[in-house]
Amino acid sequence: MVISTLAGRNHPSEKPLAEIYPLTLEFHERFKEAFGSCACGDLMPYEFNTRDHLKNCLKLVNKVAQLLAVYLEEKGLLK
Repeated sequence: MVISTLAGRNHPSEKPLAEIYPLTLEFHERFKEAFGSCACGDLMPYEFNTRDHLKNCLKLVNKVAQLLAVYLEEKGLLK
């Protein structure tokens, strides 16, 4: 069994996707506004599997995690 606490879900069948989709769309728009794009090629200008790629990836993951944490807090989705 997969456990997800997004939007108060303990099981995927508990909350209709119609209620989840607007949240994902809103976060997608925030992501695009914050980073200028959602395309991997735009976000990762370095050659794959190089030191610069790894450093950029780690920084990006950290920033996205922060953005997501703020979003989830604002929406009251953290328990």
